[in-house]
Amino acid sequence: MRVQSPIGYISFLLGLASLTAAATGTLGGTVAVVTPDRQFGGAVPGAVVELDRAGTRIKLTADENGDFIISLSPGDYHLVRVLNAESQELKLHARQARGFTVRKRKHTRFDVMISPEADGNAPRCRGVAIPATPEVSWLRTLVLPST
Repeated sequence: MRVQSPIGYISFLLGLASLTAAATGTLGGTVAVVTPDRQFGGAVPGAVVELDRAGTRIKLTADENGDFIISLSPGDYHLVRVLNAESQELKLHARQARGFTVRKRKHTRFDVMISPEADGNAPRCRGVAIPATPEVSWLRTLVLPST
């Protein structure tokens, strides 16, 4: 009976892990309030983004800047809903895309645009209202469909 080398076994496992990692892609984006006139209204820290892929639900949480990044299997995904840090559902911007595709070994950018509430108050994130007319404009790089 031949004894397998531990180094050979570890090399095999590392090779298997790299094949698995190579079979995924990454998804990254920012959850932010965007006004009807396409102005940045502030990031939504702690937002929970719920996605669907062929009947499987995936939840990811944005960091304190509203940013998220995750490795996903390649395929078509659908944005289901977004919750704030207090688990309240947020209204998506009218121009928010709902579907996107993750490709193997590629990065997909998918920003989530939240609409200010109809009564003029911005959604509350961790108890702090986001101003409707911000002086911050760094997120104007959001890709919006042309009208």
